[in-house]
Amino acid sequence: MALSEKHTGEVQGSSMDAHPSPDWLAGSPLFGGVPAEARLHFAQQMERIEIGAGEAIYFEGEPAQSLFVVGEGKLEVLKTDHGAEHSLAELNTGDFFGDLSFIDMQTRSATVRALRPTVLWELHYSGLRAVYERDIKAYTLIVMNMAREISRRLRRADRRIPDAVALRPANRTGNTRRATLQVITELGKRRQVETDSVPPPALAVASGGYSLADD
Repeated sequence: MALSEKHTGEVQGSSMDAHPSPDWLAGSPLFGGVPAEARLHFAQQMERIEIGAGEAIYFEGEPAQSLFVVGEGKLEVLKTDHGAEHSLAELNTGDFFGDLSFIDMQTRSATVRALRPTVLWELHYSGLRAVYERDIKAYTLIVMNMAREISRRLRRADRRIPDAVALRPANRTGNTRRATLQVITELGKRRQVETDSVPPPALAVASGGYSLADD
């Protein structure tokens, strides 16, 4: 059962409408630079999701069908390592997530859980692909905004490398250099997936995105 089918309408009393307003979407990094007419089209496709504190939107390894914009509330992004969950980031109003699986067509890379009652706007990947045929400029801007967000995440991950190395125990011979190289290799593999696995339509559009965005 889809998340939207499970949760829509379960929480009562929110002042938000059934769809986000185009003006509100303009404040989200996902829709930066997207014209008002295109934002209206996206808004009409987005479905309202309401979840309670402690509830997961999706789990690491699950198939992906949509991305989400945070309408109100707070969420946590979690990664599982050897059975233990580690917090990677917090998401607040206007932030978006679930975009990586649209780019690389893989399963969910992390678990996302609500820290308090939260309203989300769900946008199905099929709706994004339909925009590719309908409005190539809007599609290009959306893909570019996704790429910028992925770049920001990679930069934050790069800044965490020294901390990860310091916390990682050395091997039996005390070879901390080998432990350091292992951490860098693992991050490099993740970076390769996030930057090199763009599906052909998105890559083709994004390659001309700067000229379109600057028009």
